[in-house]
Order: sequence, then C-alpha cells, then structure tokens
Amino acid sequence: MSSSTKPIRALLALNALLLLAACTSHRGPAVANLDSRKREEVLLSNWKPPTGQKCTIAAVPLVLPAVESLLDTATMPIYLAQGGLADASGSTLFSIKFDSSGRPTRARAIESTLTDQARDNLQLAVATALQSQPPGDDWGVRVRIDLGPAVRYRVGRGEVCAPAPIEVLGDRATLAPAHLDDRVVDRRVQVIRFNVLVGADGTVLDAKLVGSMENSALADDMQRFLMSERWKPGLDDRIPVTMSAVRTPRLTTETRIIRVP
Repeated sequence: MSSSTKPIRALLALNALLLLAACTSHRGPAVANLDSRKREEVLLSNWKPPTGQKCTIAAVPLVLPAVESLLDTATMPIYLAQGGLADASGSTLFSIKFDSSGRPTRARAIESTLTDQARDNLQLAVATALQSQPPGDDWGVRVRIDLGPAVRYRVGRGEVCAPAPIEVLGDRATLAPAHLDDRVVDRRVQVIRFNVLVGADGTVLDAKLVGSMENSALADDMQRFLMSERWKPGLDDRIPVTMSAVRTPRLTTETRIIRVP
C-alpha cells in the first residue's frame, strides 16, 4: 500500500441467523406437540397462536384445582343475578392468576360469545367470587363458564407465547460502523448472545450483551441494531406482557477493503 493511500476503512458484513428462545417462569409441553382436539381439552379453546410465535402450556400447578377451590360457586348465582345474567346463555373463557401470597391478581375474559356488556358483568362476578389460595409460587389457570339453564364450570391450563421479531430484516443484516478499524476484520465466525426485553407494545426496552466481546464498538452497534427492532410481544394467555427473550446472532465477519485515493 502506498504512503499516499488514505487509511483503510473496514466494513463488516454480518450474516445473521437469528435464533430465538423465550425466557418464561414456567415451562410446559410445547403446543405444537398436541393435536387440535387434545389442545382444546387442555386449553379450553381452539384459538391458535400467531404465526411465528412459539407457545408452551403452563406446567404449574402440577394438578389442576377443582373450580370450587377457585371460585365461590355457591354464591355465583347471586352475582350472576346482580349482573343481569341469570337467564343468559353463552360461553366465556377467563385467565385467572394468583401471586405468591395467594392473592388473586387477574380475572380477565380472553374469549366470549356474550355481548360486551354481559361479558364485562360476568368478569366482575368472577373477580368478586375468586378465593385466595395458599401461598407459594405465582401461578394461574383458565376457567371456562358456560351460561345456561345449568351453569357449567371447567378448569384448564394457561398458555405462554414467546415474543418474536416481526421482521428479521431478511437473512442478511449489514452494519457498517465507520469507527471500526481494520484490525477487527478477519475471516472468522463469532456467536454472541443478547438478552432482549420486549415490551407489551412490541418495542425493545433493553438489549444486554451476555458476557463480553473483545470489540466493544461492535457490541454497541449490535445493541443499537437490536434496540431498533419491532417484535410481536410475548403473550400470557393471549394478553400482551413485557417478556424477555434471547437473541443469538451468528456473526460471519469478512474483510472488504476500500481504498480511498
């Protein structure tokens, strides 16, 4: 290289194979392993997860409780009458959650054939009838209520769907940080790992490198790249929640020299 040649700029072409794993507090069998009939029996619904999102069935509690231990079913007819539901017919599926103290923290209708007003009135009745549980881990179940001449209650398991990027930006994502010098550019493959926190609206709230990288500038650029992504948020019984995921780009680094006269 002649002395008149200006300094070399190195461009990094990053071929990203984006592998995703969701971090959830309780893992159960993969939904994909169940046929449609078994899935409906376990989850009390034939709802299908969004394309691209991997879902698991909650493994806690190990044994599903009787509905009478969850709801004051003896008093439910009074609450139904107060909500104008004594003669109503239709079905509603609820997501029920309890915290570690056993206190109810969620009674949310996630599927219903009732009118909006009737659904809301039933949701209020369920929230009122919920009974505290023994302390332990956070946990939850589903309760399906079929209104009619004889009210029917069923208990099923919850479902958690991992967040997933809306667009992976194709198979190739190219970064060209101008501040990187040519010493970091060689022919090698490096696998790095980021913990990504995805908000309930699908925005990336944080992206933290697991471990360390020799080149901190590249780590900073990768972090900014991940922070700009849009995701399908994680779903806890179909309800968007903030959830963490693991982003593992496989970075193929190759030298491409540009000489500026």
